[in-house]
Amino acid sequence: MRLDVTKQKMLLRKIGRRKDEIRQYMFSNRTPITDVEYRETTDYEGYDGAVGSPGYAPIEVGQMWGGGKNGWFKVSVSIPRKLRGKEVVALIDVGGEGCVFLDGKPYQGIDSNHEEVLLAKNAKGSETFEIVIDAMSRIWHKPHDRMLKEFSRAELATRNAEVQEYWFNLEILHLLAEQLPEDSARRAKIVYLLNKSVDAFDYTHTDEASLKRSAFEANSILKPLLACKADASATNIAVVGHSHIDVAWLWPYRETRRKCSRTCSTVLRVMEQCTDYVFWPSQAQLYEFTRQNWPTL
Repeated sequence: MRLDVTKQKMLLRKIGRRKDEIRQYMFSNRTPITDVEYRETTDYEGYDGAVGSPGYAPIEVGQMWGGGKNGWFKVSVSIPRKLRGKEVVALIDVGGEGCVFLDGKPYQGIDSNHEEVLLAKNAKGSETFEIVIDAMSRIWHKPHDRMLKEFSRAELATRNAEVQEYWFNLEILHLLAEQLPEDSARRAKIVYLLNKSVDAFDYTHTDEASLKRSAFEANSILKPLLACKADASATNIAVVGHSHIDVAWLWPYRETRRKCSRTCSTVLRVMEQCTDYVFWPSQAQLYEFTRQNWPTL
């Protein structure tokens, strides 16, 4: 193996480790959310009936729940005055897929890829939120799953937009470099500038102002790569959002209906934050399920 190829592979591994480290700095001012209670049920319940039912008990981060059952979580959140003017999110992982409700309406789906729930784009510093989560403890395509799930995360935090933008640029270029041929000149250039960029990021000063400045400087090294034109023979590709939900396969219709609430509400939140995002589901029956059960969506 050529020495330059071996060096690129070593650098790509290093860049991957740094990327994982940088991801931790997407959020600052992390504060535990402790006012959480839940109840389990084997039924598929509607919002009003579930919220008004008795049997809720406190649950703490690290506690196990589920075992194939559904769970309803009530989460009370207050944004402190010190976060005034900041973009505030709740970071929640109940261990399975769930739908976050605000004011009785589906607001966003949460799972291992969607733990971040935007509460305030520009916080006043005195808002309160009563979050309700309709969650499943089964893996949705494994109907006989009876494993307990961990309620592993509940935090209030502020988003560092510059770090988030930088991380996503790192991610796409890192993935691209790993897919390009080893003898590609473009790959060599990407690896070189990725390495230069992660070396420019300041890992020792992690206050919000320093992170903003550091991410801006490191990201500026990547901008020429993102501005590079493709080869003249390259194909133009349109990338459109899509979520294929089997109407009935390894789960009953009622789970499909619940899935619609998680998917559609998440898509709407993404559209609010990324105005050029296009979502194009192809199954008319899912529109009908959503209209019947979640008309506000």
